[in-house]
Amino acid sequence: MGILTQKGELGMEIINITKNVALAKQVVIADKPYTRLKGLLGKKNLPSETAMLLMPCNCIHSCFMRFAFDAVFLGESGQVVHIRKGVKPFTVTPIIKAAKAVLEVPSGTINLTNTEVGDILVSKGGVILKNLKKGDDRI
Repeated sequence: MGILTQKGELGMEIINITKNVALAKQVVIADKPYTRLKGLLGKKNLPSETAMLLMPCNCIHSCFMRFAFDAVFLGESGQVVHIRKGVKPFTVTPIIKAAKAVLEVPSGTINLTNTEVGDILVSKGGVILKNLKKGDDRI
């Protein structure tokens, strides 16, 4: 079922248009209660250029995870509203009220792409958040 062998959309690219750089080229979308709860549990790692997008979501946990990852919290317009670098196993983040979704990427991705709060992320290949206007490609 794709690179992460998990249900969800694959093949979508997530681009930071503020910095003109891709954060991920393969994305799994976790938009159901079970898929959001399970997230990356059971995975040995998060391969390079892959990500999981949890939505709706404004808080994450890494209980029972086997690896660290970076988390990009996104507002409704695709704007980065909060960043957590190197989220270690058994961590619970605070609730980020402005967040509508969280993009989990391999640890180090935030530094490699120089992604910062205020940057805008878009999806190449499809609309992500269901409450956006049709045709808008912002996450």
